Amino acid sequence: MLAANSPTAPVSLSGSDPAPPAPATWLLLRGLGRERGHWFEFARLLERSLGAQVVPIDLPGNGQRRHEPVPSSIAALARRLAAELRAGPAGPPRGVLGISLGGMVALSLAEQWPSGISHVVVVNTSSRLSCGHQRLRPRAALSLLRASMATEPEARERLIYSLTTSAPGQDVARWAQEAAAVARRVPPSRRALLAQLYAAATFRAPAHIPQPALVLSGARDRLVSPACSAALARALGATLRCHPGAGHDLPLEQPRWVIEQLKAWLAASACEPSD
Repeated sequence: MLAANSPTAPVSLSGSDPAPPAPATWLLLRGLGRERGHWFEFARLLERSLGAQVVPIDLPGNGQRRHEPVPSSIAALARRLAAELRAGPAGPPRGVLGISLGGMVALSLAEQWPSGISHVVVVNTSSRLSCGHQRLRPRAALSLLRASMATEPEARERLIYSLTTSAPGQDVARWAQEAAAVARRVPPSRRALLAQLYAAATFRAPAHIPQPALVLSGARDRLVSPACSAALARALGATLRCHPGAGHDLPLEQPRWVIEQLKAWLAASACEPSD
């Protein structure tokens, strides 16, 4: 049975314009050093549940783009992504869902390209609204260092999923095997990881975005404090939902819960005016 969400009420948006329709396409953005292969079953479940096209995207330095230089800021990452999307086929505005660093890029993309992005969902994302020890817990930093030094992919992934989820050992072992297979196909770049880490550390959240926004967090996140999500939701006037038993990688650990929150939020947004 899925855990209950936090009692935070949806934030009503001001103004009289009708709310934007639910997106026909959702872009998915992964976090630090992760690629589109790390969405596992979530992308398929989301596509089936929403009846929408779901497009996982690799950021520069990750996956098939691991040899591309990583821009020095989140804003520059978003500018590059916006330019690539504008150059593609025209269509209605898209929704964007990002986790961690991917959430930072999602917010910056929404700020820079309001005509192309209609809805924003961020998962366990931090910003300089929060202090350093909340954005990266000190013990988590040591665990990440250990993981970066592991030479065997499966051992490295076990360390990562032990940190980013609160799941039992058998799930961690299974995900580690799957992620190790991804890493063997497309080896991650340590240089890109450091560049992304710098960009994330200097990220400042937009003061405002015109799109409706949903902020999701895990109360048992050992990497980033849930207080970061709460601060971000307050600053943006966004809806906040928190899973009481999950960790950082919510789409992996609780994919159906994430999708339920997203569907409920879309339904509520359709009944509210947008600004």
